[in-house]
Order: sequence, then C-alpha cells, then structure tokens
Amino acid sequence: MTNAPTTPAGWYPDPAGSPRSRWWDGTQWTENFHDPLQASQLNATLRAPEGAAVYNPFILTMIALLVVSLVSTFLILNPATFTEIIENTIAENGVTTSAEITSNLIGFILYLAWVVLAFLDHRALVNAGVPKPFHWAWTFLAAPTVYFIGRGVIARRRTGRGIATMWIAIANIAVSLIIGIVVFSIVITTVVERLPA
Repeated sequence: MTNAPTTPAGWYPDPAGSPRSRWWDGTQWTENFHDPLQASQLNATLRAPEGAAVYNPFILTMIALLVVSLVSTFLILNPATFTEIIENTIAENGVTTSAEITSNLIGFILYLAWVVLAFLDHRALVNAGVPKPFHWAWTFLAAPTVYFIGRGVIARRRTGRGIATMWIAIANIAVSLIIGIVVFSIVITTVVERLPA
C-alpha cells in the first residue's frame, strides 16, 4: 500500500483566483478565507500612541556621555601624548603611556555605560508604547553610533519624531574625523621634525 503525498494544512492562495488566502485542511478547501493586510493596516499596527515619549533620561545620558567621550579623548590623547606614543613605538621600547591606559579605561567604562543605557532606553520606549523600537543590542557593534542612527530612524517611523539621535551620531562622526585629521597632522609634523636629518 502506498501513501500519496499530500499538501499540508495551511493558508494558500485562493484557487478561485481571489486576492484572499483560503484554508486547505490537508484534504480539501474549506470556506475559511483570510484577507491580506493592506500596507496602511500594517503601518497602523506599528504606530506608537499619540504623544508617546521618544526622549527619556537614558537616551539623554547617552548623548551626554558622547560629548564626554569626545572631550576626554581630545584632552587625554592630545598631540603631545600622541607624539609620545609614536616615539615609543618607533623606539620599540614597549612602554605603555599613562595616557593610553587612561584612554582605554575611560573607553571601556563608556562602552559599558552605553550598553546598559541603551537597554534601559529600549525598555523605556517599549513602556511608552513604541512598538518594536530599534534593538539595544546593536550598541555592542559600535557603541553608540549604530544605536543612535537606528533608534532615530525607527523612532521617526513609529512616532513621527525622534530623528535627532541620528543627526547627533552623524555630527559626532564628523567632529571626530576633523579632530582626528588635525591631531594626526600635528603628530606627523612633530615626528618628522624630530627625525634625524
């Protein structure tokens, strides 16, 4: 005795040609139909309630820490300390400067703070009624730049507001790049001047 293969039960396109789905019970078509969600219905299910809070103390603290990060990097890793680091590297003496240690420690503490604050921010958005906000775990990838950009885009889609975090991340990238270029050019000039003729 052989068993003929059967199509499993489930929703399938209506064989009569309508735009709806029809339930196949595994042996025959039933009279149960399912209308597809329209794009407007799908978007409505992902909209936050009117007046949902987009900004909270957690995201504001993350932004403040971003400023602290920029300022501390500039103060600790200034042209003089960069020059010292490069001279140690050229001399191959393996000495780690206090500026390097301090910078790495501050960077690690800020990284942990951003991850925790992103988790709390995500939870606050969910509690405010924002459906499926940008996931906090993206902070692990590039704290906090990826989270700021993704959060801004998704918050804007869900509430019509909240895009500022994206612009803050872009401004941070631009300022960091400018500072990096200036410091690098000063360091290179200093190192070249100290090389023996």
